[in-house]
Amino acid sequence: GLATTTREPEFLHLAPSGDYWVGSAMYAAKHNPSDYVRSLELPVGRVVADDVPFEALLAMYDANAVDDEYLAPAYDPGAPTASLAPPGACQLGEAFADCELLSRAWVGADTFVVRFATPDASKPLNLSTCACILAGHGDHVRPYTP
Repeated sequence: GLATTTREPEFLHLAPSGDYWVGSAMYAAKHNPSDYVRSLELPVGRVVADDVPFEALLAMYDANAVDDEYLAPAYDPGAPTASLAPPGACQLGEAFADCELLSRAWVGADTFVVRFATPDASKPLNLSTCACILAGHGDHVRPYTP
């Protein structure tokens, strides 16, 4: 959840076959030699790109190091957009509403970007440019600018 403000390291776990997965814990198994699957720490704010060639994965396994060429930003905001919404059109009103936390992407050692579900996913949020949302959990409330 949002309460965790300390980033846990993310690892690229690579097998000699080129199979891989990403996780926040080191990999260990009794039935494999200790270096069979290599757990390579990913830099903060970077994730494994979707289109890493098989040969590149094997090269990273052999080098026991992540090749930055095959990493992507953990968060890409996309092109800026303007949103002009009349007062009262936003899905979120004066009262606090529960919105599911969809994801949290660490973009720095102490900074992350969060995505929330809206009350009605079939409609736009309708929050105008320069407006903010007060996001909170318990006694902790902070402004959030989407």
